[in-house]
Amino acid sequence: MDWTGRRILVTGASGFLGSRLTRRLVEQGALVEAWTTSSAHPVRLTAVFDRLTLSSVDIRDAVQVRDACRRAEAEVVYHLAAYGVHAEQQDFLQAVETNVRGMANLLAGLKDTPCRRVVTTGTWAEYGAKDYPIHEHEPLEPVGAYGATKAAATRLALAFASQERLPLVVLRPFSVYGPGEGGRKFVPSIIRSCLRGENPRLSSGRQVRDYLYIDDVIDAYLKAADLTVTAPLVLNVASGIPLRLRDFASAIVKHFPGLHADLGALPDREREIWKVQADITQIKAIMGWQPAWPLEDGIRRTVEWYRHHDN
Repeated sequence: MDWTGRRILVTGASGFLGSRLTRRLVEQGALVEAWTTSSAHPVRLTAVFDRLTLSSVDIRDAVQVRDACRRAEAEVVYHLAAYGVHAEQQDFLQAVETNVRGMANLLAGLKDTPCRRVVTTGTWAEYGAKDYPIHEHEPLEPVGAYGATKAAATRLALAFASQERLPLVVLRPFSVYGPGEGGRKFVPSIIRSCLRGENPRLSSGRQVRDYLYIDDVIDAYLKAADLTVTAPLVLNVASGIPLRLRDFASAIVKHFPGLHADLGALPDREREIWKVQADITQIKAIMGWQPAWPLEDGIRRTVEWYRHHDN
Protein backbone atom coordinates (compact mmCIF):
# COMPACT_ATOMS: atom_id res chain seq x y z
CA MET A 1 0.00 0.00 0.00
CA ASP A 2 1.43 3.34 -1.05
CA TRP A 3 0.63 6.12 1.43
CA THR A 4 2.76 8.75 -0.30
CA GLY A 5 0.90 12.03 -0.62
CA ARG A 6 -2.41 10.66 0.72
CA ARG A 7 -4.26 13.14 2.92
CA ILE A 8 -5.14 11.49 6.24
CA LEU A 9 -6.87 12.79 9.36
CA VAL A 10 -6.25 11.18 12.75
CA THR A 11 -8.30 12.21 15.79
CA GLY A 12 -6.96 11.38 19.24
CA ALA A 13 -3.49 11.58 17.75
CA SER A 14 -1.70 12.13 21.07
CA GLY A 15 -2.98 8.88 22.59
CA PHE A 16 -1.32 5.48 22.80
CA LEU A 17 -2.87 4.07 19.62
CA GLY A 18 -3.34 7.39 17.83
CA SER A 19 0.27 8.46 18.15
CA ARG A 20 1.61 5.11 16.95
CA LEU A 21 -0.72 5.18 13.96
CA THR A 22 0.18 8.80 13.18
CA ARG A 23 3.90 8.09 13.26
CA ARG A 24 3.52 5.07 10.97
CA LEU A 25 1.50 7.09 8.46
CA VAL A 26 3.98 9.97 8.46
CA GLU A 27 6.93 7.61 8.09
CA GLN A 28 5.24 6.07 5.04
CA GLY A 29 4.80 9.43 3.34
CA ALA A 30 1.20 10.33 4.16
CA LEU A 31 0.13 13.96 4.61
CA VAL A 32 -1.29 13.70 8.10
CA GLU A 33 -3.43 16.16 10.01
CA ALA A 34 -3.32 15.15 13.68
CA TRP A 35 -6.05 16.35 16.05
CA THR A 36 -5.43 16.64 19.76
CA THR A 37 -7.21 18.45 22.57
CA SER A 38 -5.92 21.73 23.94
CA SER A 39 -5.02 19.98 27.22
CA ALA A 40 -3.11 17.14 25.56
CA HIS A 41 0.68 17.06 25.58
CA PRO A 42 1.59 15.30 22.32
CA VAL A 43 5.06 14.22 23.41
CA ARG A 44 4.53 10.88 21.66
CA LEU A 45 4.59 12.78 18.35
CA THR A 46 7.85 14.63 18.97
CA ALA A 47 9.77 12.60 16.38
CA VAL A 48 7.40 13.63 13.57
CA PHE A 49 6.35 17.15 14.62
CA ASP A 50 7.96 18.71 11.57
CA ARG A 51 6.25 16.32 9.14
CA LEU A 52 2.59 16.66 10.08
CA THR A 53 -0.09 19.27 10.68
CA LEU A 54 -1.00 19.42 14.37
CA SER A 55 -4.38 20.94 15.23
CA SER A 56 -6.13 21.51 18.55
CA VAL A 57 -9.75 20.51 17.93
CA ASP A 58 -12.48 19.98 20.53
CA ILE A 59 -14.40 17.00 19.18
CA ARG A 60 -17.40 18.10 21.29
CA ASP A 61 -17.75 21.36 19.36
CA ALA A 62 -19.77 20.77 16.16
CA VAL A 63 -18.79 24.02 14.45
CA GLN A 64 -15.11 23.64 15.27
CA VAL A 65 -15.14 20.05 14.00
CA ARG A 66 -16.98 20.97 10.78
CA ASP A 67 -14.54 23.76 9.97
CA ALA A 68 -11.52 21.58 10.75
CA CYS A 69 -12.84 18.76 8.55
CA ARG A 70 -13.22 21.14 5.63
CA ARG A 71 -9.69 22.45 6.09
CA ALA A 72 -8.22 18.96 6.33
CA GLU A 73 -9.76 17.68 3.07
CA ALA A 74 -8.77 14.16 4.13
CA GLU A 75 -9.54 11.14 1.98
CA VAL A 76 -9.19 8.73 4.93
CA VAL A 77 -10.21 9.55 8.50
CA TYR A 78 -9.10 7.56 11.54
CA HIS A 79 -11.18 8.34 14.60
CA LEU A 80 -9.46 7.42 17.88
CA ALA A 81 -10.43 10.31 20.17
CA ALA A 82 -12.20 8.97 23.27
CA TYR A 83 -12.86 9.58 26.95
CA GLY A 84 -12.86 6.85 29.58
CA VAL A 85 -9.87 4.84 28.43
CA HIS A 86 -8.06 5.55 31.71
CA ALA A 87 -9.44 4.52 35.08
CA GLU A 88 -9.36 8.08 36.39
CA GLN A 89 -11.73 9.25 33.63
CA GLN A 90 -15.05 8.72 35.40
CA ASP A 91 -17.15 11.72 34.36
CA PHE A 92 -20.26 10.21 32.74
CA LEU A 93 -21.32 13.40 30.96
CA GLN A 94 -17.83 13.88 29.60
CA ALA A 95 -17.97 10.34 28.21
CA VAL A 96 -21.28 11.10 26.49
CA GLU A 97 -20.05 14.41 25.08
CA THR A 98 -16.76 13.03 23.79
CA ASN A 99 -17.67 9.53 22.67
CA VAL A 100 -21.22 9.97 21.40
CA ARG A 101 -21.58 13.64 20.49
CA GLY A 102 -17.99 13.65 19.26
CA MET A 103 -18.76 10.81 16.86
CA ALA A 104 -21.87 12.62 15.59
CA ASN A 105 -19.95 15.87 15.13
CA LEU A 106 -17.18 14.18 13.17
CA LEU A 107 -19.47 12.25 10.83
CA ALA A 108 -21.63 15.31 10.17
CA GLY A 109 -18.51 17.43 9.63
CA LEU A 110 -17.21 15.04 6.98
CA LYS A 111 -20.22 15.56 4.71
CA ASP A 112 -19.29 17.36 1.50
CA THR A 113 -15.58 16.70 2.00
CA PRO A 114 -13.31 14.39 -0.06
CA CYS A 115 -13.50 11.67 2.63
CA ARG A 116 -13.93 8.23 1.08
CA ARG A 117 -13.31 6.05 4.14
CA VAL A 118 -13.77 6.36 7.91
CA VAL A 119 -12.08 3.93 10.29
CA THR A 120 -13.38 4.43 13.79
CA THR A 121 -12.46 2.79 17.08
CA GLY A 122 -14.68 0.68 19.28
CA THR A 123 -13.75 -1.47 22.28
CA TRP A 124 -14.31 -4.92 23.72
CA ALA A 125 -16.09 -3.15 26.60
CA GLU A 126 -19.08 -2.73 24.29
CA TYR A 127 -19.76 -6.46 24.59
CA GLY A 128 -19.74 -6.65 28.37
CA ALA A 129 -19.15 -9.90 30.24
CA LYS A 130 -19.05 -13.03 28.04
CA ASP A 131 -17.33 -16.26 29.06
CA TYR A 132 -16.67 -17.48 25.51
CA PRO A 133 -14.85 -16.11 22.42
CA ILE A 134 -16.78 -13.01 21.39
CA HIS A 135 -17.95 -12.67 17.78
CA GLU A 136 -18.85 -9.32 16.26
CA HIS A 137 -22.53 -10.29 16.06
CA GLU A 138 -22.87 -10.79 19.81
CA PRO A 139 -25.42 -8.53 21.52
CA LEU A 140 -23.90 -5.46 23.14
CA GLU A 141 -24.23 -5.52 26.93
CA PRO A 142 -21.74 -2.88 28.06
CA VAL A 143 -20.86 -2.23 31.67
CA GLY A 144 -19.94 1.30 32.79
CA ALA A 145 -19.94 4.68 31.10
CA TYR A 146 -17.06 3.96 28.75
CA GLY A 147 -18.48 0.76 27.31
CA ALA A 148 -22.00 2.18 27.13
CA THR A 149 -21.03 5.38 25.34
CA LYS A 150 -18.71 3.57 22.94
CA ALA A 151 -21.52 1.14 22.11
CA ALA A 152 -23.84 4.07 21.47
CA ALA A 153 -21.20 5.72 19.29
CA THR A 154 -20.81 2.54 17.24
CA ARG A 155 -24.57 2.25 16.71
CA LEU A 156 -24.70 5.90 15.69
CA ALA A 157 -21.81 5.53 13.25
CA LEU A 158 -23.31 2.43 11.63
CA ALA A 159 -26.68 4.15 11.20
CA PHE A 160 -25.10 7.30 9.74
CA ALA A 161 -22.88 5.34 7.38
CA SER A 162 -25.82 3.32 6.06
CA GLN A 163 -27.92 6.44 5.56
CA GLU A 164 -25.19 8.45 3.87
CA ARG A 165 -23.53 5.53 2.05
CA LEU A 166 -20.25 6.32 3.75
CA PRO A 167 -17.67 3.49 3.70
CA LEU A 168 -17.12 2.77 7.39
CA VAL A 169 -15.05 0.25 9.31
CA VAL A 170 -15.34 -0.01 13.09
CA LEU A 171 -12.31 -1.71 14.63
CA ARG A 172 -12.76 -3.09 18.15
CA PRO A 173 -9.32 -3.56 19.73
CA PHE A 174 -9.25 -5.79 22.79
CA SER A 175 -6.34 -5.43 25.25
CA VAL A 176 -3.43 -3.63 23.57
CA TYR A 177 0.07 -3.33 25.03
CA GLY A 178 3.41 -2.03 23.84
CA PRO A 179 5.97 0.79 24.04
CA GLY A 180 4.61 4.15 25.14
CA GLU A 181 1.48 2.98 26.94
CA GLY A 182 0.72 5.43 29.72
CA GLY A 183 -1.36 5.84 32.82
CA ARG A 184 -1.81 3.09 35.37
CA LYS A 185 -2.38 0.29 32.89
CA PHE A 186 -1.47 -3.30 33.71
CA VAL A 187 1.71 -3.67 31.66
CA PRO A 188 3.45 -0.33 32.37
CA SER A 189 2.61 -0.56 36.08
CA ILE A 190 4.33 -3.95 36.30
CA ILE A 191 7.38 -2.81 34.37
CA ARG A 192 7.73 0.39 36.38
CA SER A 193 7.61 -1.55 39.65
CA CYS A 194 10.33 -3.84 38.38
CA LEU A 195 12.47 -0.93 37.22
CA ARG A 196 12.30 0.41 40.78
CA GLY A 197 13.49 -2.98 42.02
CA GLU A 198 10.09 -3.77 43.57
CA ASN A 199 7.98 -6.88 43.20
CA PRO A 200 4.80 -5.79 41.40
CA ARG A 201 1.76 -6.12 43.69
CA LEU A 202 -1.20 -7.67 41.89
CA SER A 203 -4.60 -9.16 42.55
CA SER A 204 -5.19 -12.90 42.11
CA GLY A 205 -4.35 -12.72 38.42
CA ARG A 206 -7.04 -15.27 37.58
CA GLN A 207 -8.62 -12.82 35.13
CA VAL A 208 -8.34 -13.80 31.47
CA ARG A 209 -7.68 -11.21 28.78
CA ASP A 210 -6.88 -11.14 25.07
CA TYR A 211 -3.67 -9.12 24.67
CA LEU A 212 -2.22 -7.94 21.37
CA TYR A 213 1.00 -6.05 20.62
CA ILE A 214 0.40 -2.53 19.38
CA ASP A 215 2.13 -2.92 16.01
CA ASP A 216 -0.31 -5.70 15.10
CA VAL A 217 -3.17 -3.33 15.91
CA ILE A 218 -1.70 -0.57 13.77
CA ASP A 219 -1.31 -3.00 10.88
CA ALA A 220 -5.06 -3.64 11.09
CA TYR A 221 -5.78 0.10 10.98
CA LEU A 222 -3.61 0.55 7.92
CA LYS A 223 -5.22 -2.39 6.11
CA ALA A 224 -8.71 -1.08 6.91
CA ALA A 225 -8.11 2.03 4.80
CA ASP A 226 -8.08 0.10 1.53
CA LEU A 227 -10.62 -2.56 2.43
CA THR A 228 -13.48 -2.82 -0.05
CA VAL A 229 -16.60 -2.06 1.99
CA THR A 230 -20.08 -2.52 0.55
CA ALA A 231 -21.77 -2.03 3.93
CA PRO A 232 -20.60 -0.67 7.31
CA LEU A 233 -18.40 -3.26 8.97
CA VAL A 234 -17.35 -4.12 12.54
CA LEU A 235 -14.18 -6.14 13.16
CA ASN A 236 -12.55 -7.43 16.34
CA VAL A 237 -8.80 -6.77 16.58
CA ALA A 238 -7.20 -9.20 19.02
CA SER A 239 -4.96 -12.23 19.31
CA GLY A 240 -7.82 -14.68 19.86
CA ILE A 241 -5.67 -16.33 22.54
CA PRO A 242 -6.86 -16.30 26.17
CA LEU A 243 -4.16 -15.32 28.65
CA ARG A 244 -4.38 -15.29 32.44
CA LEU A 245 -3.07 -12.04 33.87
CA ARG A 246 -0.87 -13.95 36.31
CA ASP A 247 0.84 -15.68 33.37
CA PHE A 248 1.23 -12.40 31.49
CA ALA A 249 2.73 -10.78 34.60
CA SER A 250 5.18 -13.65 35.05
CA ALA A 251 6.27 -13.36 31.42
CA ILE A 252 7.09 -9.68 32.04
CA VAL A 253 8.79 -10.10 35.42
CA LYS A 254 11.14 -12.81 34.16
CA HIS A 255 13.02 -10.02 32.37
CA PHE A 256 13.99 -8.75 35.85
CA PRO A 257 15.99 -11.45 37.64
CA GLY A 258 15.41 -11.63 41.38
CA LEU A 259 11.88 -10.23 41.25
CA HIS A 260 8.51 -11.95 41.20
CA ALA A 261 4.86 -11.01 40.82
CA ASP A 262 3.27 -10.65 44.26
CA LEU A 263 -0.05 -12.30 43.43
CA GLY A 264 -2.91 -11.71 45.85
CA ALA A 265 -1.29 -8.61 47.38
CA LEU A 266 -4.28 -6.59 46.15
CA PRO A 267 -7.96 -7.55 46.23
CA ASP A 268 -9.81 -8.44 43.05
CA ARG A 269 -12.11 -5.69 41.89
CA GLU A 270 -15.77 -5.72 42.68
CA ARG A 271 -17.86 -6.63 39.62
CA GLU A 272 -14.76 -8.01 37.93
CA ILE A 273 -15.09 -9.27 34.36
CA TRP A 274 -13.25 -12.56 34.61
CA LYS A 275 -12.85 -13.53 30.98
CA VAL A 276 -12.43 -11.55 27.77
CA GLN A 277 -11.50 -13.35 24.57
CA ALA A 278 -12.16 -12.41 20.96
CA ASP A 279 -13.25 -14.47 18.02
CA ILE A 280 -11.08 -13.12 15.18
CA THR A 281 -12.41 -15.32 12.39
CA GLN A 282 -14.02 -12.37 10.64
CA ILE A 283 -11.03 -10.03 10.46
CA LYS A 284 -8.83 -12.86 9.17
CA ALA A 285 -11.32 -13.75 6.44
CA ILE A 286 -12.32 -10.25 5.35
CA MET A 287 -9.08 -8.33 5.77
CA GLY A 288 -6.47 -11.05 5.49
CA TRP A 289 -5.00 -9.78 8.75
CA GLN A 290 -3.64 -11.88 11.57
CA PRO A 291 -1.34 -11.27 14.54
CA ALA A 292 2.34 -11.35 13.66
CA TRP A 293 4.01 -10.59 17.00
CA PRO A 294 4.57 -13.51 19.41
CA LEU A 295 3.90 -12.58 23.02
CA GLU A 296 7.52 -13.00 24.10
CA ASP A 297 8.81 -10.71 21.34
CA GLY A 298 6.22 -8.04 22.16
CA ILE A 299 7.05 -8.16 25.85
CA ARG A 300 10.78 -7.93 25.19
CA ARG A 301 10.32 -4.88 22.93
CA THR A 302 8.05 -3.24 25.50
CA VAL A 303 10.38 -3.84 28.44
CA GLU A 304 13.35 -2.49 26.49
CA TRP A 305 11.43 0.65 25.58
CA TYR A 306 10.63 1.41 29.22
CA ARG A 307 14.22 0.75 30.25
CA HIS A 308 15.38 3.50 27.91
CA HIS A 309 12.50 5.97 27.89
CA ASP A 310 10.66 5.86 31.19
CA ASN A 311 13.01 7.90 33.34
